[in-house]
Amino acid sequence: MAKTCNKCNKKIRFGFAKKYDNNYYHTKCADEQKREDIINKDSGKNDNNILTLHDEITEKSAWGLLNKYVDRYDNKWDCIENLIIALNKKYEIYSTKLSLLNIINEMYENKKLTNLYIDRLEKEIKSKNIWDIIRNYVEKYDDPIDEFKNLYDLLTLKYKIDVSKKDLSHLLFKLFNKKEEENKLNKYNDLKKKILSEHPETIEDFTDAYLKHFDEYDRKILPLFKKLLDEKEFETGDLNSLIKKRKKFMKINGFENELYKINDYKLIDIEEMSASEFEIFLKELFILMKFNVDKTIISGDKGADLIIEKLGEKTAVQAKSFLDFVKEKDIQDVIKAKDYYYCDNAMIVASSFFTKNAIELAIKNNVKTWDGKKIKDMIEKYRISTTENNKEFEKNEKVFRI
Repeated sequence: MAKTCNKCNKKIRFGFAKKYDNNYYHTKCADEQKREDIINKDSGKNDNNILTLHDEITEKSAWGLLNKYVDRYDNKWDCIENLIIALNKKYEIYSTKLSLLNIINEMYENKKLTNLYIDRLEKEIKSKNIWDIIRNYVEKYDDPIDEFKNLYDLLTLKYKIDVSKKDLSHLLFKLFNKKEEENKLNKYNDLKKKILSEHPETIEDFTDAYLKHFDEYDRKILPLFKKLLDEKEFETGDLNSLIKKRKKFMKINGFENELYKINDYKLIDIEEMSASEFEIFLKELFILMKFNVDKTIISGDKGADLIIEKLGEKTAVQAKSFLDFVKEKDIQDVIKAKDYYYCDNAMIVASSFFTKNAIELAIKNNVKTWDGKKIKDMIEKYRISTTENNKEFEKNEKVFRI
């Protein structure tokens, strides 16, 4: 016969019931009940400590930290040790686990009641088909207290909804917090899209792309950039120092570009290259990037034109110097070439662009893709150029100044 948990009142699967104090619980609920009983048992001895801690938290304005903890974690026991450390480090508040848990426990109970009242209010407003009023209020205003009185009067006087100002404010804060999280996500996705469009590889490349699109002093954007770097598993260290260093480098690089303009240097145009010229250009580029480069046999190259190697990793590279889009078949060819030449990675470098299906197949198979925009960025970065008055040829192939 299935038993019912004495704490959550839900049925317990057969064989998973845990007995405690002559009652049956889920294992998690039993552990929770034991902890609460310990707190209740010692609460009399601990009352003075709790009052002192409560006053100290109020005096040092640390309730925001506790509220964030309660909002973030569904279980009051999660990371409680980290919360104690954070209070000590940030506010110089020392607390025993028992004293802090009494306060946290009360906050969780209040949170449950608040959520219950919010759910009831939301259902009542929706039942009267006026939820659009709440949604439009949240979309129009930047703060829950903007025009709050007018909204309250509208709901209570016109639509006869029995609601307290406290419950309405809780509902609005919940919706505004959700709106803020969505805005943060949209900003992050926008930042990620703009930075990745520059095809960065190193942390320096990412920082340069960040400076190209965003203000270095925007405190709202900088944490999002750090989040992207963490996602890419870069060791950021002192990010502000790195940004200042890269900004200075970009300034120097701009100065260098002006000097090249004075001397009438012209950057290489990949769109004017033949297939063989494009391969020679890529060979020189990869050598400049400190790769060891081998050219495959022209006849029957098995889907790879170059084999590059750095730090013990070999990559099969296929060069595509035509104006048409690179398709799925090209991705499949370089995947086969990777196996044929016993390489660790595969890569396609194109003077044009890739179809959507080709990009999806490349991502799925970890094939690296460089399109025409990426190549032009590399030409700009390494100043690969020729002069207007002296174009040299050897055996009908261009000799590039690098």
